[in-house]
Amino acid sequence: MKLYIQQRGRKYYYNRRVPKHLRDIEGRGDLKISLNTDSFEEAKAKAANINSKIEKRWNALLASDSTRAAECWQAAHDIAKSYGFAFVGADSLIDPSNIKDLANRLDAIEMGRKASHRPTVEALLGTAKQPSITLSDALERYFSLTGEIQARKSENQVRKWKNPRIKAVRNFTKLIERDIPIEEISREMALDFRDWWLDRVLNEDMQPDTANKDIQHLNSIVTRVSQALRLKSIEPFKGLRLKPRQNERTPPYSNSFIMDRILEKNALESLSLEHRMILYMLIETGARPGEIVNLRPENIRLKDPIPHIQIRSISKREVKTRNAERDIPLVGISLWAAKQKPKGFPKLSDKEDSVSGNINKFLRNNGLKETPKHRLYSLRSAFQDRMIAVRHPDPSLGQMPERMQADLFGHGIGRPKYGVGCSAKNEEIFKQAESYLKQMAFPLPDWAK
Repeated sequence: MKLYIQQRGRKYYYNRRVPKHLRDIEGRGDLKISLNTDSFEEAKAKAANINSKIEKRWNALLASDSTRAAECWQAAHDIAKSYGFAFVGADSLIDPSNIKDLANRLDAIEMGRKASHRPTVEALLGTAKQPSITLSDALERYFSLTGEIQARKSENQVRKWKNPRIKAVRNFTKLIERDIPIEEISREMALDFRDWWLDRVLNEDMQPDTANKDIQHLNSIVTRVSQALRLKSIEPFKGLRLKPRQNERTPPYSNSFIMDRILEKNALESLSLEHRMILYMLIETGARPGEIVNLRPENIRLKDPIPHIQIRSISKREVKTRNAERDIPLVGISLWAAKQKPKGFPKLSDKEDSVSGNINKFLRNNGLKETPKHRLYSLRSAFQDRMIAVRHPDPSLGQMPERMQADLFGHGIGRPKYGVGCSAKNEEIFKQAESYLKQMAFPLPDWAK
């Protein structure tokens, strides 16, 4: 990085030529600023700071020539900041209480030298025009502003993350019959949207949670983009969530149904090998379908002292929550299935939706849904109930501890977690967990021995 430092006598100065296309704006050909030090190390730090501010100003000045309103608006804020001022609207500046601030801004403009440069004047005097960003444009800008969230997700996860937000924008614009600029979205419009959803919840058996997601996504999009573009604060959707219904949880499979029907010799015979092994691995791990589908070979630890799977976030794919990263001992039919597919399911990677859909369809078409509400996820619900009921073979240990249940299930415990917990790194506790899981495991069917 070039330092632009010059020593004159014992003192150091920041010295840099102004690019030709910016000299009329800067009003000079060279920038010479005393660094007020005779220490080279201190001069380097000060020069780097000055250079950063100057380059930001120059970039903002160049951006002010953009034909896109949003870029010009951002440039106005950056130009004002480069001169040491916050961007303030002209209406506020002409208030008598701000007369000193206005005078300072006029001095900074150096009337006569920079008066001909409209973007600088507009930036310092607050007359730059606020852009009009439609909701659909705001959605695209929102996606560009949330790159750090998307970077941790796989292609399929990004699609699933974007789609509900696209749907929310589509529902709102359909209701008001136009793609409205976000600064024109009124509280009245937001209330109309809430009422539209309330009517659907009451008369079409829609879930309040579905409505609340739409409202939440719209609020996030409008708020995030408004903040990024430094628009006037607008939160028309704030506080409009519908009261949720009592959760209708996925019912668990009964132990008898799993043992007598699902683990019956030919029950899954017409299901593909990969789908069959995924289902079996769910039974004694309680994992989410996507966690099994996306296991990598290095995370299936069959040769470790305690065979187990490691559920981890990886590049371009994150787990559901921080607590979802965990180790689960492999026992019973799940250990058998892992041995059949020790390298996991690479052909199905990032396709957990289609896998779940195919298995659920199979269960429905083959009489393997205990009730119409049962589905593949019911195996996870059953695993939770079995953890609550199990007792350790050593009577002194009794019921499975709540912390261990939460660690194996990938849930939080409502308070800060300390220590390693139930992990393969904690050999004694992990051995206890394996014993609990062996105790609650279904007998291995004869066909799997």
